[in-house]
Amino acid sequence: MIAIGTLLATHWTAPHSQRESSTCGPASDVQMNQIVEYVQNRVSDPNKAALRAALKLPSLDPAEVGPVLSNSTCDRAAQLINRMGQVRDTTSRIIYLVRAGSVYVAEDPKNKSGEWTRVFIMDTAFVAILAQTGR
Repeated sequence: MIAIGTLLATHWTAPHSQRESSTCGPASDVQMNQIVEYVQNRVSDPNKAALRAALKLPSLDPAEVGPVLSNSTCDRAAQLINRMGQVRDTTSRIIYLVRAGSVYVAEDPKNKSGEWTRVFIMDTAFVAILAQTGR
């Protein structure tokens, strides 16, 4: 389960010096399924309206949430994470990216804060909305 995080986006700088390409996590992967279910629950559960607002997620039907499998789209999400200065390791990088209406929710398993993986929420133009310490 992902916990509500710590860092609300205004804008980030600190570009990353390396340029690595990233690939999407496979749709059948356990981690991808967990983040899809997490996002589906947050965007559709009427009892989670306050959490949804805090996470800046839209209210949607669960069917409107799904994994992104385009490596070029995952790479763009990874570039935003890099620019936010949140990258520790970009080698052999897999990004788990979920689209929920007008936002993407990204998880980079190599990007940890202690035992927690960071989750990034961005709009479809790859502008940061929120970064949180998560799963």
